[in-house]
Amino acid sequence: MTGQANDPLRLPPLSGMSSLGHAPESPQGSADNPAQRLQWIEQALTYAREVVWEYDVRTQQLDYCRYVDRLHGTAQKGLPSTYEALVESIHPEDRPAARQAMEDFLTKPLEEFYVEYRLLRDDGQWVWSRSRGRAAERDEQGRPLRILGTAVGITYLKELQASLQESERRLKASESQLRERERELRAALAAAEESVRSRTQFLATMSHEIRTPLNSIIGASRLALLESDPTHVNEHLQLVNAASAHLMELVNNVLDHSRLQAGAVELDPRPTALRHLLQDLTRQFNQTAEARGLELRLRLDPALPAAVKADGLRLTQVITNLMANALRFTHVGGVELRAESLGQHGELQRIRLSVSDTGIGMTTDQAQRLFHAYAQADSSIARRYGGTGLGLAISHRLVQMMGSELTVQSQLGVGSVFGFELLLPPAELPLASMGVEDAERRMQDRAVQAQDRWMQAAQSLRGRLILVVDDNPMNLTVVRRFLERAGVRVITSNSPVRAMALLADAAADQLPDAVLMDLYLPEMSGADATRLIRQHMGLVDLPVVAVSASVTPEEQQACTDSGMNDFVSKPIDPERLLLALRRLILGGDHS
Repeated sequence: MTGQANDPLRLPPLSGMSSLGHAPESPQGSADNPAQRLQWIEQALTYAREVVWEYDVRTQQLDYCRYVDRLHGTAQKGLPSTYEALVESIHPEDRPAARQAMEDFLTKPLEEFYVEYRLLRDDGQWVWSRSRGRAAERDEQGRPLRILGTAVGITYLKELQASLQESERRLKASESQLRERERELRAALAAAEESVRSRTQFLATMSHEIRTPLNSIIGASRLALLESDPTHVNEHLQLVNAASAHLMELVNNVLDHSRLQAGAVELDPRPTALRHLLQDLTRQFNQTAEARGLELRLRLDPALPAAVKADGLRLTQVITNLMANALRFTHVGGVELRAESLGQHGELQRIRLSVSDTGIGMTTDQAQRLFHAYAQADSSIARRYGGTGLGLAISHRLVQMMGSELTVQSQLGVGSVFGFELLLPPAELPLASMGVEDAERRMQDRAVQAQDRWMQAAQSLRGRLILVVDDNPMNLTVVRRFLERAGVRVITSNSPVRAMALLADAAADQLPDAVLMDLYLPEMSGADATRLIRQHMGLVDLPVVAVSASVTPEEQQACTDSGMNDFVSKPIDPERLLLALRRLILGGDHS
């Protein structure tokens, strides 16, 4: 510092200092000399890269010990001589804090002056400094007149702090990510556990639902075998038939759900008489509603279009599920099917379909779980009312494929309303002008036509020879008796190898008119057997119909690729079987 040597707070000029980075030289003279002791102190501070500064408030002069410019990397431009000049050389972001620190020390009863700031080095880098000082002299009011302090470079410390802060930020981010991941894993675990519970409940429900009609089928068939009265035998067989239809419905629901999940279901929009479709559906449920003492209503908006382009089969499936559920869960009151025209949306017709009931209703929580596969409103529902919960899940997905959402409004103990809106293009349909009586006659005509087709097919196939290949004795018996009742001659084989031997040994005029080939056979598949019949036996014109309980599009395509002519699914529909045989044997459009 510049100043008088006899002032213990004002340091004398230093001498004998080495350049920056070297140890200070030993001062000359006695160690008892105050000036020499101060010189030693200044040398030690400089060697420690800490400098001493002095600020005279009255003159506003700022003095430093020697070599401070080298320590701060400002040898070329030098250091400012006033505090204001120092502030101007500080980084713009740090200037307000530097001014405020000096203002506070001069006006407030503070013991220490303290500030951190950045200075620009000659090499263009900003370096951090930390200055602290105390009042070396005060006036009568205690205000500082002269301040003595030190400054030290803290760039490395700031870098460490920044590195530490960055590490802490990353650690917090990692902790946040870990917590989020933990939440996700917990949610996934909860979802998996819920899925397992739902599937376990579903399997238990499905087991119950399947065993119930099976019990009826097995029990009624045994009773029929033991019964000698034809009237009672017929009653038992009717029970077997009804239980079989219910079991088939369960299997179809499972298959539909599986195909929907696999994305194997596609809509087939065709001109559809919506009014007649809804009237037909209502009539199908009339007997069920009457048996339960319920009122079944159909509300059709007069503004409904005569015909629309829609997938009538899938639309029927959705409404059938909704109607069946509504009747199942309603004890008093009734069920209403409503169709409303909501006007046009461009060239499309906006139509709302809904099914309302006065049944048991649901809570909000139960309604939210309703459209999930393998779930019902609660587990007790399945025990009290039956059902697998697949019907609504299938309907929900089908409605989504139609471009809408299946919604539910329900109140516990009051009832429920299921509905959805569709945007459908108008269509031309000759039957659209038919009235209710005409629709009833149309339904009767369909039944008569179905019976006529059966009789015509049976008559045209009488005396024809069919080879049935199936390794299941019961299936062979059922198919053989169906065909024999239609007047068809039948030969059977439980092996594809023996079946091909029969074909090879038969004379040209004794070959069967067609082959019914099961797909899953011992020794080889039905598809492979058909390839051999075509390629190695040369029977390229022999009609071969695939018969299988598997109905996936992939398997049906595999049948076509192997050379099979048609596909009939199990359980076998006799009418479908005879019509397929007639078309393949007689040719032309007999379907």
